[in-house]
Amino acid sequence: MLTSLSGLWFAGALIFASGGRPESPTNLDFYVGPVLGSSRVVGMGGASVGLAEGAEGQAGNPAAISTRYAWANGLVFDYDWALTTMQDFRRDGLELDLSGRSTRGFELHDGAYQLKWGPWGLGLRVESQMYRYALTRARNGGLEPVRFRQQVFGLGLARQLFRGGLHVGMNLNLARAGIYDCDLGVSSCAWHEEVDMVTIRGAGGQMGLLLSPVGSNYRVGLSYRSRILAFQLGGERARFLQDKLPDALIIPGQFSLGGTWFWGQRAFNLPRGASSSAETKGGSADRRYVLISSEVLVTQGTPDGFGTLAFLEGEAQRAGERLVVSPRLGMEGEVLNNRLVFRVGSYFEPSRFRDARHGIGRWHGTAGADLRIRLLWDWKLSAHADLASAYRNVGFGLGLWH
Repeated sequence: MLTSLSGLWFAGALIFASGGRPESPTNLDFYVGPVLGSSRVVGMGGASVGLAEGAEGQAGNPAAISTRYAWANGLVFDYDWALTTMQDFRRDGLELDLSGRSTRGFELHDGAYQLKWGPWGLGLRVESQMYRYALTRARNGGLEPVRFRQQVFGLGLARQLFRGGLHVGMNLNLARAGIYDCDLGVSSCAWHEEVDMVTIRGAGGQMGLLLSPVGSNYRVGLSYRSRILAFQLGGERARFLQDKLPDALIIPGQFSLGGTWFWGQRAFNLPRGASSSAETKGGSADRRYVLISSEVLVTQGTPDGFGTLAFLEGEAQRAGERLVVSPRLGMEGEVLNNRLVFRVGSYFEPSRFRDARHGIGRWHGTAGADLRIRLLWDWKLSAHADLASAYRNVGFGLGLWH
């Protein structure tokens, strides 16, 4: 799925304005329900829009670009960065879209870097996802190795208002996605030997808000990504697509609303420019805290939508006929002062298919942790896991400890 394609906002707006919505029944509903992202986001069950903090929070809410950690709130200039890699450890039977069809695995690599000065913040983000499939459309009747790969380069800008009580941000993205196959008669091949079969390119954006009243212990965030209409622009005709390639690929629009509640001795929402004696880089104060974050993610339906993987197999499977809702809940706490943060979460992954074997969807259980290690700087080593029926993944991350 193009989970992080954030939407081809401007291109989609032009298409809709010009009446370019396709009438063909080959509109692919490009949606995957599992949470993909940083260790913090996945570990808390994807409930991140109302937290919107640091480089890890940029994908879920662009307003995170201008937020400050309490220890850096008094600095004129600050920066933050994070690296995440995610890989499933269940090679067969992994369902990413609840269609009843499995992948042979996936990988995610994500990096984000933020610069903050005064009330402004600038964020850069690069993401790469790769999914492996084994389709039953080979000429000899066997399995055909196919890979789906997408890359996203994002640039975001955000600003604080009302002394930090409100944050407004947006992401602009350049994205490329493609389906790749090995040549005829070849069962496996390296990435540089793959055949580029279908390529889709686009650009778009995402808007986000974060309400964080100064002196309070709660936050409320929302984010909106409009529906995207993308067309096939290149690549060779795939031999397993029967008569034609899809006329359009639709990334459904999403709206998320959530809140975070914080309990601890240190401050949560400081006024811009104010320092906090309860927050120090050396961790001399009692840092222990607990926060609970909740979120509701609503995904729009896709008109005349069909499942992507089923279409690649030459079958028609209706998808995205109605909007779906995903409730999410996560809890995080610093259990060892200035050393260890632990988090747990859960979320519901709704099905986009009327004939899915999981019924209306499946529940996920998540967990994660951050460990501080001192090597010249204070490094943060992160890990997370996400478990559900026919779905497993584990991920690791690297960042700066705050």
